[in-house]
Amino acid sequence: MMNQFKNLINYFYLDSKEKLPHDKTTHITYICIFGVILTLTFLITFHQNNKNNLTFFNLKLPPLCLSKSLTNTECPGCGMTRSFVNIAKFNFGEAFKLNRVSIPLFIYFIYAFLYHSYCLTILNQEVPSKLSIYNKWFANLILILLISNWFLGLFIGSNGGLT
Repeated sequence: MMNQFKNLINYFYLDSKEKLPHDKTTHITYICIFGVILTLTFLITFHQNNKNNLTFFNLKLPPLCLSKSLTNTECPGCGMTRSFVNIAKFNFGEAFKLNRVSIPLFIYFIYAFLYHSYCLTILNQEVPSKLSIYNKWFANLILILLISNWFLGLFIGSNGGLT
């Protein structure tokens, strides 16, 4: 378990000269995480009577943000689930309104899924250095965007515009 945590930390903070961890379990874990999130975005739908409520095979989902539910304060990911569902339905404008970082994050999830799938196929070989550097910087950029969007949301009132 500790090794997985170290790999997760290294995933975001690798020095460009270091090799990526070539641990099969790590890549499978990331493939599963990103794959499940991407798949669920196509399976979750909006409730017929209320666009703020989501359903999963006709089961109404509870509010997903604990921060919003408990403190009435938006977290960096507020609106992200509804935004991803809109992206899956090609409603990019509505997705952007719900969370300004959702589109780049969705693209990153696709990239990360493909990247770890590729790393798994060449498990005992060296990952091209440019590919690992792109992955590192893309992940850091998304993290910076999420935090910046959250701070901006604290000042203007929301992470997107209409939540």
